[in-house]
Amino acid sequence: MKILRKLAFRVAAPILLLVTLFGLVLHLFVADMINFFARERAEEDLKSFSREIFGNCNRCFEELMQSGKLEDPTAVRIKKALTMGDVEDYLEKFRLKGIICQRNDSKSEILMETEEAQELRSAASSANNTNILISRSVAGKHYFAYTFDFQPWGWRILIARDSAAYSSLVERVQQLYWIFSALLFLMTFGLIIVENRLLSRPVNQIIRDLRDGVPPSYTGLVEFEFLSTSIAGMMRTLAEREARLRESENRYRTIFETTGTAIAVSEEDTTISMVNARFEQDTGYSKKEIEGKKCWTELVSEDDLEWMKEIHALRRTNPDAVPVQYEFKLTDKQGTCKHMLLTGGIITGTTQSIVSLIDITDRKREELERRLEREARSAEALRRKNVELAQEIDARKRTEESLRASEERFRVIFEAAEDCFFIKNTKLEYTHANPAYLKLLERPIEEVLGKTDDALALDSHYAERANSLEIRVLEGESFETEHTVTWKGWPISLDIIRFPLRDSSGNTFGICGIARDVSERKAAQDERLAPPSRSYRSAMIQETRRQVVLAAESDSTVLFLGESGTGKDHWARFLHDHSRRSGSSFFSINCAALPPELVESELFGHEAGAFTGARARKRGLLELAEGGTLLLNEIGEMPWALQSKLLTFMDTQSITRVGGETSITVDARILAATNRDLVKEIEKERFRLDLFYRLAVLTITVPPLRERMEDLPRLARELLSRAGERMGLTNLPSLDNAAMSALLDYNWPGNIRELQNVLERALILCDRKKITVMDLGLEKTDSKQPGASRDTEMAILLGRARSFDEAVEETKRALINKALERSRGSIKKAAILLGMTRNSIDHHMRRLGIRK
Repeated sequence: MKILRKLAFRVAAPILLLVTLFGLVLHLFVADMINFFARERAEEDLKSFSREIFGNCNRCFEELMQSGKLEDPTAVRIKKALTMGDVEDYLEKFRLKGIICQRNDSKSEILMETEEAQELRSAASSANNTNILISRSVAGKHYFAYTFDFQPWGWRILIARDSAAYSSLVERVQQLYWIFSALLFLMTFGLIIVENRLLSRPVNQIIRDLRDGVPPSYTGLVEFEFLSTSIAGMMRTLAEREARLRESENRYRTIFETTGTAIAVSEEDTTISMVNARFEQDTGYSKKEIEGKKCWTELVSEDDLEWMKEIHALRRTNPDAVPVQYEFKLTDKQGTCKHMLLTGGIITGTTQSIVSLIDITDRKREELERRLEREARSAEALRRKNVELAQEIDARKRTEESLRASEERFRVIFEAAEDCFFIKNTKLEYTHANPAYLKLLERPIEEVLGKTDDALALDSHYAERANSLEIRVLEGESFETEHTVTWKGWPISLDIIRFPLRDSSGNTFGICGIARDVSERKAAQDERLAPPSRSYRSAMIQETRRQVVLAAESDSTVLFLGESGTGKDHWARFLHDHSRRSGSSFFSINCAALPPELVESELFGHEAGAFTGARARKRGLLELAEGGTLLLNEIGEMPWALQSKLLTFMDTQSITRVGGETSITVDARILAATNRDLVKEIEKERFRLDLFYRLAVLTITVPPLRERMEDLPRLARELLSRAGERMGLTNLPSLDNAAMSALLDYNWPGNIRELQNVLERALILCDRKKITVMDLGLEKTDSKQPGASRDTEMAILLGRARSFDEAVEETKRALINKALERSRGSIKKAAILLGMTRNSIDHHMRRLGIRK
């Protein structure tokens, strides 16, 4: 039964509804179609009938004319014929209802017609046209009629015929219409029953269950079972939520009542709708006196009432513009004024506001007491502060005066200094230049300020090099470099120190430069380090010169090989002076003269605090040689650990100071020199093979003195001339023949350095006229043992010493005493003989206990 009900609802009801709608549409369509086809059939039948009548009329008139009763087709003749009583016979014979004569002037005369013909004629006349089919019921019969013109005689003929077949068809259509109407009524009544049993009853049952508050439990149609189950589930969920909501309400109400602060809920019209017990305690009013009866405006003091009303209204229109917490004064039931701290907001989804109040009266009283106490103390403090302020003003005035005086002193120093001072901005434009610098440039200050080195048309190489350095100075670095500038055709050597200028925030706003003209010093140094000239006759020295000149044309690394004292450092300086870097600095470091732990610091520099004693940042020789050349003398003595760091620099052209983290790019050419056999050092793993390949791009071997003895006479004269100039001799003694022969016979294991020392000693010991063999002090034994006498002297000194340090001191003492003896007690001349400064020899004399 349950399955049948489901089928009835799922199948019968939709089919019944569709059949009803289809029957209604079919009924209307069939009725229209039957009417249409019946009309078409009637019209065709009437046309056939009209053709038959037309033929009958012709025959009728022809018989009338042949009988002589109708001579011409005129109304008079027809009327006459009709009066003769013959026409009725023709009407009955030919089934005519009447004859109407109509002339061409549209006036008609009725000869004979029946009642049906009269009504049909009236209907045709109202149609006012020909060939129009008229359907009309007359005297219980249905007729189809239409008119047409009978042209031969100018008549208009009305044809009419009853439609008995059409009437029977119409009756059948009407019967079918009423049958279909009855069927539609029955199907509609069935739909109502189905809807009542299958839809209304289950819905009414579910509604009754919901009205009684019982979860629906309908069983039947799947759809209503699902609806019933869903509603039941929703009711259970709502019940659970209601229970939780009631539990939450109880919990929050407990919190509301037992919290330690006063809480109140107010409506939009300021009426207080709910308060807790603490609110009763703070205000003195009971809940019955407050809730729904009092407005919070009655509890606020008059001083705070207006602005609190504005906040109350603004909280509902623009909550973000209202402070969450503020203070106000509350008047309780006893009239006591209390200071309250209010924290409030709007309850979400309502216009109610909830506030919590904390009594801060005691705190306000304590704050007032502390403020009064502070004010009392502040009066005394203000008096002392005024005294301190007056003292500070006096101190600032003195500081300003001191600053002005200091500024004036520095201005005087800036303008009167012999050294060149200049200041540039971050665009590398000159903003200040002292008179010494303007004198060097030979330009007025108006042509210098606001210009760059490029705009001043200085030496292009110098300008390019200076710009690259000054860009790095703006990044925080400092440089001391040497430049040779060609100015108006003359070379000028400048030692320039550049350092950044910083403001109080540490930002660099410019560059300060200090330049000193070192042209004379550089010329003297170049003269002292001058390499052999082209006038030397030996082929080996000429080949060496040719190789150095070729090497100067590139920036490749050059390795100088040769014995100690052959002048490798002189050749390195010659190479620098003939390269494109000749305008920049040349530095040299002896890797064997420094302890291993200091070589790295001297070469790469160090940061402040990198090791004990490193109090300030120091720039290494590689940085100082920026744009110039660095000679690594005695490269074979470089520590193994440092060799890898040097190799890294040669590969990347960047260094990192000891203790530093920042990589610094350096553009410096590396030259190296050694008297060791580096191949053997590599085999003994004391020198890196990869560093050797990196250094030996170009290798130049400097020949020893014994292999170029033909240059010795000229070399001896040049060395004597330089030594005489240093000693201040006006009349320079010359070498006699014996002395020259002794020099040529000597083996010179110390090479040119030994020759220079021998000639200086001879210059001191000679009688200022001639230098003899005795003045030279060369050993007169076999030249293969040239150092025997000096070895003996050294053995004597070592024999007196108990340790190496004492031997060194004895040697120094003997040399200084000998120099003082030869210079007749003159410390200045003794210093010249020893190649030392006056301060250095004084220091050694005090330490060694030597008195003048």
